[in-house]
Amino acid sequence: MVADVSGKRLDSKLSGGSPGRATVSTNAGEFYLLVKAPKAFDKAPSGVGRAEFATEYNASGSTNLRGIPGTAKSRLKPGESNVTVDLKAVLQDGAFPHGAYRAETIIVCE
Repeated sequence: MVADVSGKRLDSKLSGGSPGRATVSTNAGEFYLLVKAPKAFDKAPSGVGRAEFATEYNASGSTNLRGIPGTAKSRLKPGESNVTVDLKAVLQDGAFPHGAYRAETIIVCE
C-alpha cells in the first residue's frame, strides 16, 4: 500500500502499490467468493489512529470479475480463477506516519 498526498489514505491501487494475489480452484459452480477487510493493522508504527478498511477484488481465468467490493459475493465458475485483492485504509483524523505497515485480508470461498 502507498500513501496518497494527504497522508490520510494508504491504498494498494495507488502508483507504487500492488495487490495481493491468490489462485482459487473450484470443481463446481456452487461456490461464491468475497474478501473480508481487516479490522486493524497487524503491524504499524506507534501513534497510528483508527483506520477504516475496504477491499476490492478482480478475477481472471474461469471467472472474470472487475472492481468488485470485497463485501459483495460473486459466483465462481468451475476451474481456476486468479484473484487480485486491493486494500485501502483511511484515517479519520491525522495522517499515517512513515514506517512499515501490515494488514491481512481473508478470501472466503463458500
